Amino acid sequence: MNTPPPIHPLAVDDPRTIGRYCLLGRLGAGGMGEVFLGLSPGRRLVAVKVVHAHLARDREFRQRFAREVQAARSVGGFHAPTVVDADVSGPMPWSATEYIPAPALDEVVARFGPLPVESVWELARGMAEALQAIHAAGVVHRDLKPSNVLIAPDGPRVIDFGIAQSLGDGQTVTITGGVIGTPGFMSPEQARGDFVGPAGDIFSLGSVLIFAASGRGPFGDGDAVALLMRVANGAPDLSGAPPGTLGDLVAQCLSPNPAQRPRPIDLLTVLNRSHLPAPRGWLPTAVADGTQAYSRIIADVTRHAEVTIPDAGPRRTRPAVLVLALLAVIMIAVAGGLAYTVLRDTGNAGTAGTPAGPSTTNPVRAVRIPVQLSPAEVSLSADGSQLFVVGVSGGVQFIDTKTNTSLRTVKFDTAMFEDNAAVSPDGRRIYQPVAARKIIQILDAESGAEVGELGPVESPRHPDVSLDSKYVYAPDGNGLTVFDAEKKTPVGERIPIAQSPRKVWPLQDGSKWIIAEYSLMNQRKNDISIYHTASSTVTTIDVGVRTRGLGVSADGTRAVVTTWTANTAIILDLVTETVTGTVDLGTGGTGAALSADGSRAYVASGDTATISVIDTATAAIVDTIRVDQDPQGLVMSPDNRLYVANTSSGTVSVIDLG
Repeated sequence: MNTPPPIHPLAVDDPRTIGRYCLLGRLGAGGMGEVFLGLSPGRRLVAVKVVHAHLARDREFRQRFAREVQAARSVGGFHAPTVVDADVSGPMPWSATEYIPAPALDEVVARFGPLPVESVWELARGMAEALQAIHAAGVVHRDLKPSNVLIAPDGPRVIDFGIAQSLGDGQTVTITGGVIGTPGFMSPEQARGDFVGPAGDIFSLGSVLIFAASGRGPFGDGDAVALLMRVANGAPDLSGAPPGTLGDLVAQCLSPNPAQRPRPIDLLTVLNRSHLPAPRGWLPTAVADGTQAYSRIIADVTRHAEVTIPDAGPRRTRPAVLVLALLAVIMIAVAGGLAYTVLRDTGNAGTAGTPAGPSTTNPVRAVRIPVQLSPAEVSLSADGSQLFVVGVSGGVQFIDTKTNTSLRTVKFDTAMFEDNAAVSPDGRRIYQPVAARKIIQILDAESGAEVGELGPVESPRHPDVSLDSKYVYAPDGNGLTVFDAEKKTPVGERIPIAQSPRKVWPLQDGSKWIIAEYSLMNQRKNDISIYHTASSTVTTIDVGVRTRGLGVSADGTRAVVTTWTANTAIILDLVTETVTGTVDLGTGGTGAALSADGSRAYVASGDTATISVIDTATAAIVDTIRVDQDPQGLVMSPDNRLYVANTSSGTVSVIDLG
């Protein structure tokens, strides 16, 4: 089954206890916290969510976390796990909820295929009942998706209130650096960054039901940015909806107008009137057998675990069991063929973060850094001492590359679908396009305060900054203006570029600027434009397809371009200005980077959560590196470390390529 294991071993620097709970393993991590499997003194399993350290230092976030815990504690009902404990005032805020030993809906569908209509009906009933309890407690879930719906033998459970919001907050759904939620399953109002009420959860419910019935969401697949656009502006594909009355309910849930969506009680009224529960359980036999076997294995691990309970003194751990030690244990649910694995810790934890565990032909050392943002792009300071992580919808987090720890996060808002900001390589300034004002806004990188502007720039796009931080390259709809960063004035005349430039990559010797366009809106094929500074002329390389990501080698000899629709990576010779190879990725490429000498290209694929390693001489894929969900921006350091921004998972992977 091509899904990550549900329980990972504890990393070297993970805590062994939280409050009165002994930690058995790691369940997951995201931009807001980490989740561990814990065991109470009475040997009951809990999911312990621990807030990231940098967020724990944020007073505003602490207050919101406390409100969320209080609201989640008031949620009752059978179909949502109970919050059993929490500490919101300690140095490391955490909450503990009842742990449900069951696989998630996305895992079940991946292994067994879509559910039959009878099961989808019961799924709808259970989720509607859960939402009724959640909304009655004054809470909006805001991240209802297949991985947050557990398929237990006795009924579905809705989990993960990590981004839930009190209805009384009156806040929009944006957080520093991004739109909260999962793009393919959020509501249009959520994708636009507007206020999200209970009706937003109903829209997500409809999306989850289509996934359960068909194996795909109503807005298809793809990377986060493309999905956001489809959700915000497009119509859902209802062809995967179940037939009959249930399909009609799903269509109502997916109304673009929140006021026209049914309430949970409306759904339950129809569901309870029109359909009776299945007499022999709600799941197909194979799925039911697999989920029951999963529950038995978790129970067996718990029963035999010898653990050290806080304040009870040390106890000896039996060497043959899985707890706390970094052991290799394989848990196989034989019935139904559902298999789950707990993998051995490689010991490559690095100086901070957690092991990223990339799966490669030739293993590499990697570290996963949880970040506060939904990271879209990454870049490095001129001296390589800092990593700049730019969020999807605003904000920059500064990371110390020696320790892989956060230095600070600068918060600012970005309009929906505005291009990303750029950070000057000296780390002093942030340049943010603001289309409404026709400027590039200049922010102080320490305080986030506005300290100036560059303009006017018609339809400003993603800016770039020269390596010495003296010049800012400001693309617009069909041209490029270069500004003196200190004087804030244009340098020379605006340069016309036919193909609507977005990414500008000056070579280190200053002789050429490599310019690519990878707009979501532009459906034309695109050239790679090359501006020659000595002659002030523009030449082009015809790549034949709509381009997206661009990476250039440090020696300026090669480039790699990813494409939106052709599922290819294109290798360019920048000396002869020709295409030297095309690589079939099998899926859409996102970010790209090259080794310093240009011999290897690294191309991210958001759909498969992988980095393809390409030999640029032969245009062949020679290796594959597995990373976190939705890799987007890449950057290569001079000492051969690859940094990967994983948007959906809220992490940065640091891959040491030796």
